[in-house]
Amino acid sequence: MYVCIYLSIYLILSYLIFSYLIFSYLILSYLVLSYLILSYLILSYLILSYLILSYLILSYLILSYLILSYLILSYPILSYLILSYLILSYLILSYLILSYYLILQISPLRAYYINSRLSSCSRSESYNI
Repeated sequence: MYVCIYLSIYLILSYLIFSYLIFSYLILSYLVLSYLILSYLILSYLILSYLILSYLILSYLILSYLILSYLILSYPILSYLILSYLILSYLILSYLILSYYLILQISPLRAYYINSRLSSCSRSESYNI
């Protein structure tokens, strides 16, 4: 019985630390991506949809964890299901963050925008000459 209580306290603390780290990552990514929104207006839909999706997933995970921590304390038999659920939600969230990072790094849109920026700079320089 005490093991279950200690385990639930450990899970609650670890989940709060994890959610804080993700929330700070989302704020930092929003600050970086707001620059991209101002620079590349076409990417704004992709960036805003990712931020909204991340926020919804994070709030869903926090709410579900609060409900499930109550279930851990009430019914210790459910701890295996709850732990597997938390691991699965963590993997899904990390997959979303990784896929978003890869979208920004490998996206052909990013290469197109960089090339268009370079060509617009060279055109403006040619007009100045």
